[in-house]
Amino acid sequence: MLDEVKYSWGGVYIFNSSEKPVTAISIKSLGFLWLSRMSVYHYHRDDPIKTIGGVSLNNPSEKTTVISILVDDPEVSYLEAGPEGNRVKKEASIGDPMTFTWDEAVQLDRLYPKAFDKNGKLLYEYRYPITNNIRHENLRWYPNNGLSTL
Repeated sequence: MLDEVKYSWGGVYIFNSSEKPVTAISIKSLGFLWLSRMSVYHYHRDDPIKTIGGVSLNNPSEKTTVISILVDDPEVSYLEAGPEGNRVKKEASIGDPMTFTWDEAVQLDRLYPKAFDKNGKLLYEYRYPITNNIRHENLRWYPNNGLSTL
């Protein structure tokens, strides 16, 4: 397990596997055993910054958004993510999962995650490529090339 976020109603667990990173949501648990009715995966990438887990849950009594990011670029000083008015800033820790959470459901691409250097220069952003064709596997961290979407 790479990381976990606990709630009164259950938890979000981020695992790594040889095939792909997996995020599982548990709403029921019995001691050390738990039941997951939902899981999502993210593609393995060799990028200098990558999303290793994340989910948006919007049930009547369980709501959360979780995104976990791994930074391997030493130029990245901090990350920012979140919907407008509820952005969170965290200092980068090379090689350690950085997990952001919100108690509301937000699509991961609508969190507009961004990575900055120590001077506040935008280095990377998590988004779809700027094209007319949107495919799930293309949601990833792209270097800043002056075409920021937010």
